[in-house]
Order: sequence, then structure tokens, then C-alpha cells
Amino acid sequence: MANESDDGGLSIGLSGLLTSSREAMQQALDLLRRVAAEIGKVIVIGGGLIDEQVRRCAGADSFVTDAMGGAWLRQRPVPR
Repeated sequence: MANESDDGGLSIGLSGLLTSSREAMQQALDLLRRVAAEIGKVIVIGGGLIDEQVRRCAGADSFVTDAMGGAWLRQRPVPR
């Protein structure tokens, strides 16, 4: 799922529900990180099983644990 907002922000949804999805998420984030750096965007991952350790391993800039956290963070600057 991808969505570009009126303010130029871009949201891409990746499911991190299953532990087995972590490798695929890391591969996707490797590709996204290249583009994000070029266009000045940050990468935020989320899900009930996502924590600081997963964020670091995946190479994301930030993480949230639920959809509401993602929506709240989307309205504010993302910490790097």
C-alpha cells in the first residue's frame, strides 16, 4: 500500500506482524532507504512486534507499535 499526501509526504505500508516477515521487510527497506535519502524522506516501520531492536536491524529511522501511533506520527516531524 502506498499513499502520497497533499504535503508531499509518502506513506508505504509493510506488514511486520510475523517474525518471518522481518527479512523481507529489511530487503524492502534497503531499497526504500536509497530513495528516501535522495528525496529527503524518513522511514518509519510499525506493528505490534516492532521494537527498537527491530528498527535498528531493519534500518528504519523510527517505529510505532500501532496504527494510531503511525497516524499521530504522520502529523508531526519524524525523529531521526
